[in-house]
Amino acid sequence: MEHLWEKGYDGTTAADRSGSRGDAGSRPSSSGRRFALAPLLFLLCLVCTESGMAAVQVLPLGDSITHGSDAYPSYRAWLYGDLRELGYDVDFVGSLRTPALPSGLDPDNEGHSGYTAGQVVTGLPGWLEGYPIPDVALVHLGTNDAIRDVPRVQTIADLREVIGRLRARNPSMSILVAQIIPTSVASINERIVALNREIAGLQALSTSRSPVIIVDQYSGYNGQADNQMGGVHPLTSGEKKMTARWKGMLLPVLDRIAPPETIEFGPHVLPGRIEVEDYDTGGYLDTTPGNAGGAYRHDDVDIEYAASEGSYAVGWVREGEWVAYTANVTTGGMFILNARVASPNDGRTCVLTINGTGDTVIQVPNTGSFNTYATVTLGVVLPAGLQRLTLRFSGDGQNLNWLEFAPGSPAPTETVPPLPPRDVTDLRNTTYAPTSITWTWTDPVEAGFANVTVCLDGVPVGVVARGVQKFTATNLDPATVHTIGTRTRNTAGVTSPTWVNHTASTAPASTATGTPVYLPVPPAEAPPADLDGDGVYDDINGNGRKDFADVVLYFNQMSWIAVYEPVEGFDCNGNGCIDFADVVALFNSL
Repeated sequence: MEHLWEKGYDGTTAADRSGSRGDAGSRPSSSGRRFALAPLLFLLCLVCTESGMAAVQVLPLGDSITHGSDAYPSYRAWLYGDLRELGYDVDFVGSLRTPALPSGLDPDNEGHSGYTAGQVVTGLPGWLEGYPIPDVALVHLGTNDAIRDVPRVQTIADLREVIGRLRARNPSMSILVAQIIPTSVASINERIVALNREIAGLQALSTSRSPVIIVDQYSGYNGQADNQMGGVHPLTSGEKKMTARWKGMLLPVLDRIAPPETIEFGPHVLPGRIEVEDYDTGGYLDTTPGNAGGAYRHDDVDIEYAASEGSYAVGWVREGEWVAYTANVTTGGMFILNARVASPNDGRTCVLTINGTGDTVIQVPNTGSFNTYATVTLGVVLPAGLQRLTLRFSGDGQNLNWLEFAPGSPAPTETVPPLPPRDVTDLRNTTYAPTSITWTWTDPVEAGFANVTVCLDGVPVGVVARGVQKFTATNLDPATVHTIGTRTRNTAGVTSPTWVNHTASTAPASTATGTPVYLPVPPAEAPPADLDGDGVYDDINGNGRKDFADVVLYFNQMSWIAVYEPVEGFDCNGNGCIDFADVVALFNSL
């Protein structure tokens, strides 16, 4: 990440330099975290030997998929952060420092947008002269070759040349070559599949000094769901999948070059804060294999980066799982416990025990989503000295960020305002008459739903209890349009911010002469007309002429016409009902 003159670069590689890495650039320090250090004499040698302090130089090499963008900075952002959090002292290198990555992440890369493997061959020798010699290269090349239909034999020859030029700079370099990710375009994918089969053969170029390791970035990657619009560049989901594949093959390489510092979590000093992800090494029960979030630690506890909090959090919680911590309580007594939690579910809890006793139940409120966190406050008694704290989870689907212990009496529990209820659905009128209309709907299913407030034409007319699901408006005038408005309310008194409306008309009533009343056919404002006087209304939109627009309106509003208009005036084919044959007859009469 630093410039050549900032590093005091001495021309050797990490594999050639004696000793392990120092603390420079290691994971952020935190109360309760410590490093298991090597013997003192060995450390003194490292301090006295500048070359022993150098990080492993990692070269991300490729095209725009490696380069990334401001919105999607590529796998590099995730991979660098994960490696540092796992204790690996790495430094990404390259001639490019764009796009700018979030603070603390290394932007250096050799991702050249639009480049084919052949173009990278041309530029690589000059680029390599501008920064420290790479110890490891991550090569993802060939996408632009497939897009441009470059012959595979040429692409493979260029990739072999890339490997040769990397070795010319460092004969001991470990070279990870990707079988490239798919696109959303089937024809390009066919070429990618064929190219990836031949990329696998590049492993034959491995030597004991400079291994070539094939990384399958294609399998399990969805060229549509994991890529941005255009189908070539990864979304965040794609970046994370690439990171997991790189990491799975890269960690053994880094362990061979320079093993990470052993990080121990605890004892945590209380009063103070415990990050939930900083549980004791091995101090957990997780019912699913692997880290579903792929972040921070390398065991089975599921950890993600909570962007809304700016920190890591434990998630994907299952019933019965637990994590444990060793804490040094400096002064025993009553503590205020603040727990930072999130869940879109009701009734979730986690139970804190001290040395296996004294259950303290933390009620996790429904915050609306896994990304919306709230602080729950309660009291807990902690004895002085070393204690084992265990956090057991009750109920699937809750996230935890941190536990904070402060001396004193507990403050009132922070309450999360109840969420408004969902709206009614399927609102429609099921009956109508000259003086009445009945509307029905489906209530929301959530447990806290209470009732529906009803307005008719903007005037409140009543409250309908849960389960009734209908309202009848009476004493209306014939052939008039009325709008019902519905708004839900829950048992906590919170009302939905939105109205759900439906408009319907009362049935027409005959006049004294027996002439039926015709209503305007929505969205027309004028009533239909019988222009030729044959008793069938052919000017459906009431604009004074018969044309194709009338046919379209009839077709679109056939169901409405069948309910609200006299059948005899719209029965164009004389079969006694309103159906598609009437649309055809009206069209043929134009």
